[in-house]
Amino acid sequence: MDPKLDVLQRLPPRPLSRLLGDLAALRQRAAAGESVSVPLTTLHLRTGRDVVGWVVALDQAGWLLVHGAGPDPRQPGYDAVYLPLAAVEALTVHDAPAAAPFLSEGRLAAPEQPAPGLGPPPSRLELKRKLAEHTNALRAAVGSSLSVEVEWSGVAAEGEALRTLDRLIEDTVKVAMELAKDEMGRSALGRLTRLCFGEGSSPDVRLDGTAVLVVARLALGVAGRLGRSQLKEALERVL
Repeated sequence: MDPKLDVLQRLPPRPLSRLLGDLAALRQRAAAGESVSVPLTTLHLRTGRDVVGWVVALDQAGWLLVHGAGPDPRQPGYDAVYLPLAAVEALTVHDAPAAAPFLSEGRLAAPEQPAPGLGPPPSRLELKRKLAEHTNALRAAVGSSLSVEVEWSGVAAEGEALRTLDRLIEDTVKVAMELAKDEMGRSALGRLTRLCFGEGSSPDVRLDGTAVLVVARLALGVAGRLGRSQLKEALERVL
């Protein structure tokens, strides 16, 4: 069977309000600079009209902001469409399999395919070399024996999951380096001995003694991990 069709057929039915909320959150992650692709959508209104574009925001009062695609979605303009959630009767998500992790609340992975313009994902050996570099950089910034490690059990031996892990480690180390610029942050990080990464049932950051554990569902790509702003909030919370 076509892998995309297989994923599409396993997408769960979901309420429109939650789907649109997840698509709005995805747009915010893209705006923050994460490598996520926001799917084109068609909102079918109760009036019989359609609005084609990208969901930007959904507020608590039930108002939607959509970036209108215009006559040609390949060359969108800068049209902002405002409409009430109650006006939307149905939603079409174009190329839905690519956004499967977000549409399924993390239950499905997108069909694995390399992102355009990227080389092959890193090997475990390459990641281990990078771990040593990250460790040296953090130790210099924090002034302690903090080490950056991976709990390899449960982590895929190869493939796109390793690219996701690589980016998760890089983003977390960047956040830690920013925190180390502040005296309180540097002091909190100095009490740690390990910054450890691994596979988990859901994205999370938690403190275990003198170690901070950062886990993700790596097979889901960006959808299975915390974004940089979320990592910053989580690190500040556990430290």
